[in-house]
Parts: sequence; C-alpha cells; structure tokens
Amino acid sequence: MRRLVVFSAVLLAFALFGAGGASAARRYGEAFIKRFALDEQQVAELGRLRDLRTAAKDEERRLRHAALKIAHSEKLDETELQRVAEELAAAVRAQVLRETPLIHHFYLSLDEEQRRLWVAHETRDAKKRRAAERTGKPPQTP
Repeated sequence: MRRLVVFSAVLLAFALFGAGGASAARRYGEAFIKRFALDEQQVAELGRLRDLRTAAKDEERRLRHAALKIAHSEKLDETELQRVAEELAAAVRAQVLRETPLIHHFYLSLDEEQRRLWVAHETRDAKKRRAAERTGKPPQTP
C-alpha cells in the first residue's frame, strides 16, 4: 500500500509539474491543436492530462497482468488475488480523483465552440476505448 501511495504521489507531481505541454503537440498533433484553436496554456494542460492518463494505464496494465499471473498459476491464491483487486480498485479511484479536477479546469478554459468539440471528441474517444477493450486491440490515438 505504501508503494501505491508513493507511486501516486510521483504520478501527481509529474502530472502537475512535468513537461506535459511540450509533448502535447507531438501526441495530439498540430492539426488537433489547430482544430480546437487551443492556446499554449490549454495545450500544456492537455499534455499533463494525457501524461497522467498514460501513467495510470501503465499501472492498471501492471495490476491486470498480476491478476492474470495468479489466474494462470497451478493453485489459485485468493488472498493475493484479493490484494491485487483491491490495489487495482484503489488505483482506479485515485486516477479518477486526480484526473477529474484537471479535466474540469481544462474544460472551464474552453470557449463554447471548443467545449462542443471537446465533448464530441471525448465521446468518440470513450467509444473507441470501450471497443478496444472488447476486441483486445489498442485504440487508435489522434
């Protein structure tokens, strides 16, 4: 549990103070930034959000792999499975609590047209993620 707290603190520090803005243009592309007409501060906020999501996905993937390792063992260790499941639930909860204020702050910085585009983009992105989870294929990134 202590490792998770330390890991969460490092993720949060990186998300808040990391160089997310520098990589946002590379990750989203100039066309995306131009379509949304984002200013430099919005690009930086979006980069921090993306970095936070990427780190959270890595942690979730690690925990799901640990659960699969338990499932593929000769004897099911229910105590260890319970621990991994609780750690995964805590990681998801922490991610939601870290991510939502960043999304909210970013959303408030958008004008009416940018908000309309953002909501449409996030809806499409969520649909792609759900489809990827069903098929096991990674979602296409913008």
